[in-house]
Amino acid sequence: MNIVLDKLKDVVALNAFVAFRLERAKLIYKTSKSTGLWQLELVDSENEKNLWTVGHYVDGLEDRLVEYDVFVRQRLRGYVDAVYSDDHCLRYVVRWQSGYIFVMLPNEYEERVAITAPQVCGRASVPLQEPVYIWRNTSGRYYVLNCANKLHVFEALDDLENWIKTKVTIEDKDSKKLRVFWREWYLIPGRLSGEEKWSDVVKKAKVGDYRPYPDEVVELIRRLT
Repeated sequence: MNIVLDKLKDVVALNAFVAFRLERAKLIYKTSKSTGLWQLELVDSENEKNLWTVGHYVDGLEDRLVEYDVFVRQRLRGYVDAVYSDDHCLRYVVRWQSGYIFVMLPNEYEERVAITAPQVCGRASVPLQEPVYIWRNTSGRYYVLNCANKLHVFEALDDLENWIKTKVTIEDKDSKKLRVFWREWYLIPGRLSGEEKWSDVVKKAKVGDYRPYPDEVVELIRRLT
């Protein structure tokens, strides 16, 4: 089965997993025969509170079935099956290349489920060059996909503003004011439900100034969300 992810919530979840840069993880693929729905969970092996869900919610269905439960470990540009891979034969389960993330279950040699999504995170050579995306959902929460590390969620603008101030690391030599070390960051206007197509959302994203002042970031957020 081939699945192409295009919803904002799914693309963000899969890229947030990539951004977290886990050494080891577990992929759990569940289905429901009665509904035809599927769910993929990407779980931190050391802390199950770190969890990213892609697809539909099937946990509440009586006929849910775990089809694949695969332990993976990090390798260059992806994750390989932790049980069946060795230095001579790497069986990739998650791999990113050419601007896409590929999930292959149970692995690339026995691929029965193939999931593809646009790659947003993990494309830069160093974390400090990774992009940042900011948006607000229909419930009023603020989201920050910081591809250098993780997805952040804030209940209020004050919380987001305080977090932004913790990111100031560079002093402007002329004004002596502190700047945020963001080389590439975007603000997505409006309020989003998560059901929007990623391709449509990213077209609307407004590019922020290179290494902005914290006040500039907050002002743009207030004006466009």
